[in-house]
Amino acid sequence: MLKKFIYILAGAIVLLFIGIYNGYPLFFSDSGTYIYSGFEKFVPYDRPITYGLFVFFFSLKKSLWFVVFIQNLITSYVLYEALSLLLAEKFSNFRFLLITSLLTFLSGIGWYSNQIMPDFFTPVFILSLLLILFHPKATRLQQVLWYGLVILGGISHFSHLLIGLVVLVIYYVLQLILVNKKVIGAQKLALKKVLIGMSAIILSWFIVPTINYAVEGEFAVSKGSHAFLMAHLADNGMLNKFLKENCDKPEYAHLQLCNYTDKIPATLAGFLWDNNSVFENTGSWEGSKEEYQIIINANLTKPKYLFWNVLKSSTYGLIQFTKFDLGDGLSPYEEWSPPHQQIKKNFSDQLNSYSNSRQNKWGGVGLSFTVLNYIQRACVIFSVIFLLWLFCTPLYKVVNQKGLMLLLFILLSVFINAMILGGLNAPADRFQARVMWLMPLVVFVFIYTNWAEIKKALKSNA
Repeated sequence: MLKKFIYILAGAIVLLFIGIYNGYPLFFSDSGTYIYSGFEKFVPYDRPITYGLFVFFFSLKKSLWFVVFIQNLITSYVLYEALSLLLAEKFSNFRFLLITSLLTFLSGIGWYSNQIMPDFFTPVFILSLLLILFHPKATRLQQVLWYGLVILGGISHFSHLLIGLVVLVIYYVLQLILVNKKVIGAQKLALKKVLIGMSAIILSWFIVPTINYAVEGEFAVSKGSHAFLMAHLADNGMLNKFLKENCDKPEYAHLQLCNYTDKIPATLAGFLWDNNSVFENTGSWEGSKEEYQIIINANLTKPKYLFWNVLKSSTYGLIQFTKFDLGDGLSPYEEWSPPHQQIKKNFSDQLNSYSNSRQNKWGGVGLSFTVLNYIQRACVIFSVIFLLWLFCTPLYKVVNQKGLMLLLFILLSVFINAMILGGLNAPADRFQARVMWLMPLVVFVFIYTNWAEIKKALKSNA
């Protein structure tokens, strides 16, 4: 047990290199809001307070280095357990450190585990579900830890709750079909394990409003979901289409948005965040809910609009799957930006370290993701080519069938992440980059553990 912890700690230190290289933990524009909500104890309109409290607690009100260290430790732990499952008898502590080092320097894992954002929880959440579902000999302590990490991941970001539910349902049905039709020779996944994973996610749905009630006395999951859904409709063009077709009808003529037909911003960010925006002029977070809900309900219940919304959201999801470049949002956040202001207010003794980090110094020229993005794209392209070969030839029948099911689970999770984030928001590299490293990882591990069978297939095709 001590030896295992030492290697997990070593993995965390390897991952921490990205933060050390930057000179300070990394920041996204939303990082300031998370710090602010955690330290001032208020529920933001557009996100849970949970990650803000995570930052408040683990920073010890002294340093954000403590936060990213814990994030790297959690990431290292889950990666250790997942690799022990994926590699099976080929797992070793040395291979864990080797793979962790390769991921740190050749993928996006460390750029999220060292960032003051809940995005690092997304792969942790997915891998924890994988462990709950597939680990054959988990101890009670391991089960409790994985269950807790699923809950912690679920309450840290609204998207995780949807991703988890959709992945579990689709995967369970998919594997039943594949096993029953004898397409894959693996054993059926135990329904009990699926229900355990599902219970953690459902419990998270209740924990979020409970925390909100404890903080502000309002039992609600999200106070701003209507705003993001409306901004999504603005981004995909459905809001403008709806207004043009319905504002002359009596039941919709009273809507304030009818005054902005043909003036709706073309992007989600423009709708929500532009100065003097349509959103601000139609009630903002509190005053817009009733009106926006009318339009949202119509788009979800009227067949014509539902069809176009499903089509556009599916298209956005597919686009999101191809957008995974690293560096999205890692621009300089200088004076008067929310991150800068929160560092100045809560960690004033570290303001110089923050300002002199590669992300902020000299306009951020110290951070370049060009080479890293070329490497990541090459790995993803190779993975896609291999997967096409695997599933379009008889090779999938002769490889390890349990390993094949693990591979399918990760691939489905990465794909569902894209469909949900792209389908409910607008495609952005950050959303997919946070998990895309899982795809090459599981493919390369699969190749390594099934090399004998793959080698025979290569020879037979030569």
